[in-house]
Amino acid sequence: MGDVETELVRKSLIGEPLARKDALGKVTGKTKFADDLALPNALYGAVVTSPHAHAKVVRVDTSKIDSLPGFRIVITADDVPDRRKGQLYQDRPIITREARFVGDIVAAVAAESEALAQKAAELVKVDYEPLPAVFDLDMAFSTNPPAIVHENIESYLRAATGHPLVEKDSPFQIERDRSRPNVFATLRVEFGDVDTSLREADHVFRNAFTTGMCYHAPLETHAAMADVDPLTGDITVYSACQSPYRAKMELCGIFDLKPSRVRLINPPVGGSFGNKSYLTIEDLAVALSIKAKRPVKLVLPRSVDFQSTVCRNGHKIIIRSGVTQDGRVQAEDVIQRQVATKSKTTDSRVTQSIPTRRLTAHIGDSAKPR
Repeated sequence: MGDVETELVRKSLIGEPLARKDALGKVTGKTKFADDLALPNALYGAVVTSPHAHAKVVRVDTSKIDSLPGFRIVITADDVPDRRKGQLYQDRPIITREARFVGDIVAAVAAESEALAQKAAELVKVDYEPLPAVFDLDMAFSTNPPAIVHENIESYLRAATGHPLVEKDSPFQIERDRSRPNVFATLRVEFGDVDTSLREADHVFRNAFTTGMCYHAPLETHAAMADVDPLTGDITVYSACQSPYRAKMELCGIFDLKPSRVRLINPPVGGSFGNKSYLTIEDLAVALSIKAKRPVKLVLPRSVDFQSTVCRNGHKIIIRSGVTQDGRVQAEDVIQRQVATKSKTTDSRVTQSIPTRRLTAHIGDSAKPR
């Protein structure tokens, strides 16, 4: 760009208010979000969730809804592909046979209206066999936890690549602490001789920090509408998803279809903040549409969105800091316990001024979606 063009751009754009292209539609209410969309002859979906933190699904009794006016179909784990999805690794089935958190989806229904679908979901009776559960990080990370969240985690695959979860050729020092069955990987990063620096420090301080679970709370809850062609099996999904290309490829993997046979349409998203970064209910809407042979729209109520979808999990961080008499931090030893997540374990911009530092991150299996 020449000097004259640069000057024109500067005069026309810099410091001037610019109207967003989507502003008028949003302030006038004309923008159509996923929940505003409709297809002819579409059904409405609803989910049945577990009230238990850990339990096996023994039986799903649908006898009370068979005669409900407007009820059309119900699906359980027997009706969907035996495939998994997940953010960091593929750990969550479409519909589970073993609930691992309160809100885990154990069945889904479709009916002629949203109210009828919610009524049908409430009438589904599920028999559970409650199992021991873990409720905090210390309990989960112990050598003798009351429950192992994922007993077969080593067979799981990475979500993005489909590679084994723990790879020998990883550039990071990832190892499995088999004495702690809920810890699937330990990441160690060290710069300098931390132990010596701590011994030579004038003062050593130990601090512990904990963070709680956080729900993103976008104004729009998770919403998806699926239309599966009953003749060809081709899939069209309208999804309030933050990462549509990744969601499409996950749908291809779950339903064993080429990308040319899956179309994901992404209307404006009513807030996400990471909450809608990954496949959540799109596969469930597709499974309902396949069985119903009709389009199915699935929008989660706020209470279900709280319990059943992606959240940011908690951390426990223990930091030993070696400090000189004049207040300079010369060493830091950080032990971090967290469930599997893609959030940063440390920020080099914060710690780069510390000469010696060590981070040991124990990454545990998560029951709740991350």
